[in-house]
Amino acid sequence: MTTLLKQRLQSITPILQLISKREALAFGGLSVLVSFTEAFGLSMLLPVLKYVEVGGEGFDAADLPRFWSWTFSVVTTIGWPVTLLTLLGLALVPLLVRQVLHFARTAYSARVQEWTTARVCNQALSAFMYTDLQFHAHHRQGALLSALTQDTHRTGSAASALLSLVATLFLLVIYVALLLAISPVMTLIGLSTAVVASLIVSRIIMPLSRRAGAEDDECRT
Repeated sequence: MTTLLKQRLQSITPILQLISKREALAFGGLSVLVSFTEAFGLSMLLPVLKYVEVGGEGFDAADLPRFWSWTFSVVTTIGWPVTLLTLLGLALVPLLVRQVLHFARTAYSARVQEWTTARVCNQALSAFMYTDLQFHAHHRQGALLSALTQDTHRTGSAASALLSLVATLFLLVIYVALLLAISPVMTLIGLSTAVVASLIVSRIIMPLSRRAGAEDDECRT
């Protein structure tokens, strides 16, 4: 298992250098905000359904969980009446904010992907132009440029996938912290099971992936 982990770390080390810490933190922060606003908006369905069930006269914010009691105390302080329209607005606004944040996250991911592709392409073209003439004499320039174009495109895709992985790790840390606060023992059991299962699956999938990649390279050449 230790050898497998070392191999995985060695294989992803070059990919980790594609994006900066600032880019990873920015994308991870946007992903956390997207998840938070989505969860807040969907959880507002509980007060809405409660209000529809019991009506305005029977609705009492004190009967809801403490989090919603705090939310409705803020609404009352502002001076808004607690009506069905207010509840629907509280549910709709976070979802609209979530859509804006989701668009910002998608645009930022595309921007980082293009930056990475352009940076790697410039470095590769510089190396290609200033390399020794003997190298050009023994290799076809068309094949080299084709390989360069494909590899830079794959590099951009790898950077985008890395950003998604960083966002998943951010959310995983938050979820694990919340689960530890609820039930530490069950959380540790679940994490151990997930790690063992992922290692077993990776041992099965990785050879198939390498074989498919080799066949794809043969078809391209």
